[in-house]
Amino acid sequence: MLFSRRWPRALILCLLLLAVTEFAVREFRPHFLTQTSGLIAHKKALLNSPEPLNYDAIILGDSQILRVDATYMSEKISAALGRPFTVYNFAIPNHGLRTYPLLIKKYLAHHRRPQFILIAIAPIATTGEWSIRDSFERTSSLYSLAELYSLAELSGTLPRKTFLAMVTIKIESLSTLVLYRARIRELLQNPNGENAERVRTQHQQLKRYSGGHLTRLRVRMTPDELKTVKYYDWPVYPSPEAVSWYKEAFRTTRDSGIQVLIANTPLPEEITRNRDRDGSTRRYTDLIREFTTEFDNVEVLPPLVRSYSFENFEDWHHVNQQGAQRFIKELTDGLTAYLTARDPGPDTRPDVPGRN
Repeated sequence: MLFSRRWPRALILCLLLLAVTEFAVREFRPHFLTQTSGLIAHKKALLNSPEPLNYDAIILGDSQILRVDATYMSEKISAALGRPFTVYNFAIPNHGLRTYPLLIKKYLAHHRRPQFILIAIAPIATTGEWSIRDSFERTSSLYSLAELYSLAELSGTLPRKTFLAMVTIKIESLSTLVLYRARIRELLQNPNGENAERVRTQHQQLKRYSGGHLTRLRVRMTPDELKTVKYYDWPVYPSPEAVSWYKEAFRTTRDSGIQVLIANTPLPEEITRNRDRDGSTRRYTDLIREFTTEFDNVEVLPPLVRSYSFENFEDWHHVNQQGAQRFIKELTDGLTAYLTARDPGPDTRPDVPGRN
């Protein structure tokens, strides 16, 4: 009886202490967590900014389109149009399909509506391979969700089992802060240490490239290693779950008067040839046609499937520096041509540049 009375109080006290700990070291978390955590923290702060953002276009996607330098795009497009045009890259690694409507709604709730959203829809992503399933499985997408959104924001958007998994991740992150108390103390005493410099450098790059970030993989994949990756000849069969979450994102943009441009990232020629042979490209093209038919605000910024030689890649789907430069130029030229053909003339909106 005594145990049953004290246990709830002890649990509440423990959770309270964990919450206080998280609040106290919030600004220092990116210093000792992963590179992805620092990137998410940077973009989360931007999303939660009290000063409304005012970008003309934002980019959504995962680590593949994260490598797009949005500052370059803004400068080139502004010069071509003869007026300011700002772009920000909100791509986040391992973001998962369910997060697109979440991020769009969060952005619209705090900031000025962008005219355009560029979204990368990799063919493999339509299979649901990286989506969040109705299970207790703790995937990388769930960890990204846990860092970017609060439980209150996620309530009602995830299946029960998945939401419970999210709760355990939140508790785990709080426990981690307690376990890292010595590291936190070190950071408080020496805020200009090695990790702090790493985070500062990362944030400087995110600011310089307006959310873009070209991370380098430790080992470059060889052509022979490419053939051993399971996605090398993975057939694309769109899953109902993946389709439903893309459609929710498109519905949100349509209801808000935002034009969506599907701007896909490159893939190695070897993989696209395999998908051409097994019908994957046809099935993927049919799905995109379904999207553009159902939603009049969704268009493709061609080409839909962009093939590069493998010398432009670090692995089976991440471009290297050479590939990134080529893709950024092609994407910028494509968007410039699209805007130039539809440009109504000088922008009558107040000139309030977005923040970096």
